[in-house]
Amino acid sequence: MKLGWNFVTGLEVYLSSWKKYEDPAPGEYTYNYDPSRYPQKFVKKGSAVEFRTRTWNGVGFNGVPILRKNPIFSYTVVFNEMELYFTYELVGSIVTRFISSQSGVGLRRMWDNQARSWKLYLSIPIDSCYVICGAFGSCNTGYSTICRCLDKFVPKYPKEWAKEDWSNYCTRNVQLDCHSGDGLQKYSGYKLPDTRSSSFNKNISLEECKTICLKNHNCTTYSSLDITN
Repeated sequence: MKLGWNFVTGLEVYLSSWKKYEDPAPGEYTYNYDPSRYPQKFVKKGSAVEFRTRTWNGVGFNGVPILRKNPIFSYTVVFNEMELYFTYELVGSIVTRFISSQSGVGLRRMWDNQARSWKLYLSIPIDSCYVICGAFGSCNTGYSTICRCLDKFVPKYPKEWAKEDWSNYCTRNVQLDCHSGDGLQKYSGYKLPDTRSSSFNKNISLEECKTICLKNHNCTTYSSLDITN
């Protein structure tokens, strides 16, 4: 299967939910690749983004352990001037399908020949951490309090955060001073920010990217696009 774009013909291949379980007319939800900046996949209800997947890093989608190398299917992302698509191929004699449900959940199921039924293998979204903790907040469903502020930040309204109302964002505990040598904090294992407000360059090193970022006071983060090697 291919999910994505042919930039030469303008053809897009995407998933659309059914209107109802018994009605295959197009429903409210779509699952597609957005090529506007560095590509990322969206689950949308109409034009509103409900969920954003993690970005492709040449090996997998960062932070998604269930999509690492497995004995069931191989997968990759192709992205060049001609096309952009996610594709997978079955490794063994297994029957699988991936659909967008009526509620917008992406479901991969495997056919169980012995039970004569479809078994759930993977569902997307796989977490509840989408636009919940606000700017400069980090979300981890493994914690009892899932929202925390990043280092150097504190809740803007601590009383609301204490009541688990995370609608208000985090703010700096000390004012940023770029000229004094303030730099960037290193974070590992995080989902990268929404790439629609980013830029990218495949032809520079990570160190060159860091230099460019530090010269631009509007730059908030930088990362490798491809960690294959």
